[in-house]
Amino acid sequence: MVMGISKSRKIIHVAGAAILAATLPLCALSPAGAQQAGDDPYEPLGLRAGSFVFLPEIEVIAGYTDNAAGVAGGTSSSFTAIEGRVTAQSDWNRHSLTASLRGGYTTFSDVSNEDDGEFGAEALLVLDVLRETRLALSAGYGFATEDEIDDQVYSAEAELSHRFNRLTASVRGAIDDFDYGTRGAVSLGSVTEDEVADYSETEIALRLAYEVSPRLSVYGEVSSNRREFDRQIDANGFLRGSDGYALSTGATIEISEKLRGSVSIGYQVQTPDDPVFADIEDFLYAANLTWFVTPLTNIVLVARSNIGETVLAGSSGEVGRDIAIEINHALRRNVELTASLAYGRDEFIAAGPVETDTTATFGVTYLLNRNIAITGSYRHYEFNSTNPGVDYDANIFLLGLRLQK
Repeated sequence: MVMGISKSRKIIHVAGAAILAATLPLCALSPAGAQQAGDDPYEPLGLRAGSFVFLPEIEVIAGYTDNAAGVAGGTSSSFTAIEGRVTAQSDWNRHSLTASLRGGYTTFSDVSNEDDGEFGAEALLVLDVLRETRLALSAGYGFATEDEIDDQVYSAEAELSHRFNRLTASVRGAIDDFDYGTRGAVSLGSVTEDEVADYSETEIALRLAYEVSPRLSVYGEVSSNRREFDRQIDANGFLRGSDGYALSTGATIEISEKLRGSVSIGYQVQTPDDPVFADIEDFLYAANLTWFVTPLTNIVLVARSNIGETVLAGSSGEVGRDIAIEINHALRRNVELTASLAYGRDEFIAAGPVETDTTATFGVTYLLNRNIAITGSYRHYEFNSTNPGVDYDANIFLLGLRLQK
C-alpha cells in the first residue's frame, strides 16, 4: 500500500531487481523456465536436503545511472550491487511449506549518502486439515534502507477454506504493520514525520468461489479493514486512521494452455477518522494474466488499484493505480529477451499532488549453463507531479553475472 509521505523516489533500490517486481509482482514463467525441469538443460536443479529442495542464486552487478538520487537535477554515478535469493520448497505427501530469503546492497561511486540496501523474508505453510479443508498460514518481513533511513514492513495472514463439491467457502484474516523510520523533526513536538506516519492495518475477508469448470472458477468477496496510526494526531493536527469495506467479484481462468490467470473488479469505501474528511470511494480492479503466444513467447499483464493512507497536509488519503505489460521471448533456449512497460498514478484526495511514474525496460539473459548466466538491461524512468519543480527522469544501464544452483 502506497503511503503519501514526502520521500524521494529512488529507482535503484537493489540494482538487479526488476522494476516491476518492486510494485507489481509478476508470477509468470519465462519461456525457457516454462519447460519441465529436467527437459531444459539450462534449468537450475537446486540442492536437496531431506524433504526440501533449495534454489539459491546470487548476482553481482555493475551499472551506471544519470540520476543516482532520483530527484530533479540529480547527478550521474556508476554503481555496483550484489543481490541474492534462496527459496526452499518442501515435497511432502501432505501439507507444503515454501520459504524464501532475499537481500541486496547497492553502492554508488560518485555520490554520497545514496547507498541502498534491502532484505526480505516470506514463508507460506499450507495444511490439509481434513480432506476438503485447508489452512494456509503466511508471514513476511521487508526491510529497506534509503538515504540512510530504514523502512520496515511486517505482515501475517491466515486463511481457512472448505470445499463443498464445487463450492468453496473461505475466511481470511491479515495484519500489516508499516514502520517508516525517521526522516527529520516536524512541528509536533519531538515527534518525527514518519513516526506520525507509522500505522498498522487489520483486514478480514469472506469469499465464496464456484468452480464452473476445471478451467474456470468465479468468486465473490466482502472484506472489512481497520487502519490505526501509532500517533493518532499528525503534524498538522489532523486525526489519522480509517475504517473501510470492499465488495469484489472475480474469476480465475485457464483457457486451454494459452491463457491463464485471474481478474477481479470491485468497489471500496474508506471512512477517515477525522470528520473533516469525506469518505473515499473508488472502483477497484486487479488482473494478472499470462498469454503463452508460442512455446517461446509469453505476454504478462498485471494491473491493480487501491486506496491508501497519507499524512499529507489536508489530504484524506490517496488512490493508486498501476498497470504493467511484459513480453518475454526465448531467442534461443539459452538466450531470453524481455521488454516491459509500467505506468503508475497516485492521486492525493482533497489536497495534494497527482503523481505519475513510467518505466520502460529492455533486458537480455544469456544462460551459459544451469549455473551461470550473464544479464544486461536498460531502463528509462520518468516521474511527474502536479507540484512544480520535482519532475525528473533517469536512464539506468546494468550488467550482471548470476550464479545459481
